[in-house]
Amino acid sequence: MIGIDTLKFDEECYTAGAGEITFDYLLSPESNQIHDLRLDGEFPLFLEIDALSREAQGSVTLDSGSYALFCSITGHRAAGMEARLVVS
Repeated sequence: MIGIDTLKFDEECYTAGAGEITFDYLLSPESNQIHDLRLDGEFPLFLEIDALSREAQGSVTLDSGSYALFCSITGHRAAGMEARLVVS
């Protein structure tokens, strides 16, 4: 589960086993902004969340490695909305 509090994720680093990974993307009650979730590279994962839906879910298959998770809404990544995903 990845939580969002304003312009940051609830963790700096997440871990998962290689293979299909399901992301549960949750917006904190304090946040009223639109966010999305992307992985660096050519991956099909893209989740969008807003103050009305407050949650989204999606899956992607990943090999072992380290990946950047980030919000691509203008200014959000630069403001610190980025985390690592370590897949083993």
